[in-house]
Amino acid sequence: MLVPPEGYVQVYDSIKQDFYQSQERRVLVFVATDSCDSVCATKTLQTIFHRDSVQFSLYPVSAYSEVQRLCREVVSDPQDLQTLILVNCGATEDVAKLLDLQESVRVIVIDSHRPFHHNLNDPDNITILAFCNPADGTCDNVPEPDIFSGSDDEDDDDEAENEEGGFDDDAENDSNRPNRRQRVSPDSSHAGISRQADRRKEQRERRHQRKEYYQKGVSSGEPATCVLYKLATALRLEDNHLLWLSILGLTDHLVHQRISHELYTSWLQEFTDLVKHSNTGESYTEIVVPRPGADDIPTAITVSKPLYGKISPIDDYRFPLMRHWSLFEAMLHSPYVAVRLQTWHDKGRRLLQDMLVKMGFPAPQFRQKWTAMDPRYQKILASKLQEHAHNYTLTDVSFRSFELAWAWRKQTASDTVHAVTALLEVTTAKQAAAHDDTKDRFWRAWSALSVESANNELKQGLELSKKLQQGILNAGGLIMARGLGNQNMKRYHMWNLSHQDISNKEMMTSPTALAKLGWFLMEARQHQTNRHKDVIMVSPPNHDKMCLVLGVVAQPTLATRQGNTFGTAFRSAADDTEAQTQHDGFDSSIMRISADDVQRFVMTLHLKLSHGR
Repeated sequence: MLVPPEGYVQVYDSIKQDFYQSQERRVLVFVATDSCDSVCATKTLQTIFHRDSVQFSLYPVSAYSEVQRLCREVVSDPQDLQTLILVNCGATEDVAKLLDLQESVRVIVIDSHRPFHHNLNDPDNITILAFCNPADGTCDNVPEPDIFSGSDDEDDDDEAENEEGGFDDDAENDSNRPNRRQRVSPDSSHAGISRQADRRKEQRERRHQRKEYYQKGVSSGEPATCVLYKLATALRLEDNHLLWLSILGLTDHLVHQRISHELYTSWLQEFTDLVKHSNTGESYTEIVVPRPGADDIPTAITVSKPLYGKISPIDDYRFPLMRHWSLFEAMLHSPYVAVRLQTWHDKGRRLLQDMLVKMGFPAPQFRQKWTAMDPRYQKILASKLQEHAHNYTLTDVSFRSFELAWAWRKQTASDTVHAVTALLEVTTAKQAAAHDDTKDRFWRAWSALSVESANNELKQGLELSKKLQQGILNAGGLIMARGLGNQNMKRYHMWNLSHQDISNKEMMTSPTALAKLGWFLMEARQHQTNRHKDVIMVSPPNHDKMCLVLGVVAQPTLATRQGNTFGTAFRSAADDTEAQTQHDGFDSSIMRISADDVQRFVMTLHLKLSHGR
């Protein structure tokens, strides 16, 4: 069943009621490890459960095979499990078939991946519930579930086969029939034929509807954190902590191009209103702290303690991590700036320096770390960019976002998202030697979202993110300058890096890094040729000799509502070539394929896509 926002509280109350009535039973949460939104969503869920003393177990997962394995291992006795919550996984699958759990187990799907599987759209199924906000436009036209499957559909299939294949029902088993023909009423005969025709027509319509629905491809809906914030608000649990997490979830979808600018702008206004409402008071509160007094007589003093930060709307820049770099480095490693000035060439870098000088920024200022820059130049950056940037085709350098101030520290939403994403995606040499896996990286990202401490994990995430950004721009610049691995087809570009000598090879085996590289190359080619084409990326092989294959499409718009349709072609090409693959992740437009099978796979994929996806 698809549950709209007005039904969230009712579902949550059912979880609580069942938990309180049977304390020996458990609530399990399986959370995808592929996004900052996932980490923020589970932190929000933790806060909600903590208020009502609902105990739960949290398991980070990176593929559906892990979900199935955990269901076998953790749910040893289904009677001990009451509720299973899937965070950022499950929406695109037939959950009942995937998990094979007893009907007594309630499954809650809180997932931004789209499209919804049609079997989730069963209004009579109260055990498998998917949270869905019609405002994001992805709940429309979900096909009917397989409630007509089984005997009716099988009969329809048989009837269709008989009709098309000329099967003669009267000729079958003649020896078992009496020779005398039975008298049949013409009206009843026509009525039976009419019912069969109606069923066949309905079946064709259902198939056509499903085909149209799934042909739109893979896309994203409302961030899971925003969904849970709506639940928290309805439970009167909203505060700056949960609001900030929700803002991070939304920002994650923006910077990774999962939602349209129009949808972001719409939700941004809602959050701006919430921020103004929740941050009108003081950012400190007075508390009484006991302390020893004279002659060891206890006394107390009143001190100021910071509340959970103060959130403010800001104009952020499309120069990632600017506040942790120099202005020049941030712009040099900005994909937005790089593709317009072609900074992989010396001429492009000179153009960037020329622009900063014309803006009135001395080289010693724009080359030193932002925090050490003269505050006078920091204050005039916005006005100077507005005055000069359009002369360098930089016409949209800023976007509305938010900033969290905690004591003397400040952090922007976009910087936090980049840092957490890097912790999730990038494996350092030290971590690789220690055999850290996706679960370890998930818990480091979890720690990075705590602002109450010095937070070394966030600092490490910021440094990793800078390295990731440098690696993407260095690899992208080298590919553009030398034309490495590019196969320019009629409808798309393919960059096959499986046998190319590029820098940061290990980094490019990460889905996020490879997708960012794909977006960079797509935009760079678009600015060179003034023509848009989607992109297919094939990564260098990883330590298991597997290459990552993914499709990159233009950022969605409200007008097109077209998603990423490469996943079906990938699966079909892999099947035809009998390639060794891994294709059980939560995004079907991403696949891993054996390095030995890449060339055959690529050739087959070209043939399929040349005849239309």
